[in-house]
Amino acid sequence: MLERCLVVLGAFLLDLLLGDPRLLYHPVRAIGFLITKTEKILFRILRLSPQADEDRGKKYGAGAILVAFIVTVSTAYPVAAMLLAGKLSRCLSFALEIFLCYQMLALKSLRVESGKVFRALREKGLAEAKQAVSMIVGRDVAGLDEAGVVRAAVETVAENTSDGVIAPLFYLFLFGAPGI
Repeated sequence: MLERCLVVLGAFLLDLLLGDPRLLYHPVRAIGFLITKTEKILFRILRLSPQADEDRGKKYGAGAILVAFIVTVSTAYPVAAMLLAGKLSRCLSFALEIFLCYQMLALKSLRVESGKVFRALREKGLAEAKQAVSMIVGRDVAGLDEAGVVRAAVETVAENTSDGVIAPLFYLFLFGAPGI
């Protein structure tokens, strides 16, 4: 339990200090890439069309296979990496777990990116604020007024705090790096 708490603390502090790793291929992007490629393969094997409504049962089956595969790979990777590191050194395995977990947290990035929106609103005007908020939201920002930009930024921070901080910390406490 103490080791898990130290992993959480280490990952959290690394995130606060460094934010998202820019030089590395981010694990969330890697998982997204794996999802996209696996989905294409499953649709090809099952002869399904992403747009068509036919074969809903096959699509649900493909979705279940996709989820099971992605969860398995996403869990097996940190387990295997930590086991290999552990064969060399327990300290190396511990440090690797902190590093793997740090990459999955997004507290600093949320603070930095939302701060850009509010600084742009305060110092540069609505057009710059729309540009800044467009980097963190998945909606069209062209028609937003100042209140809309603020609302979009606050909603995004709230949603991503759940996805990028609270949930990862919860699963990290429960299961370590494989759970996050």
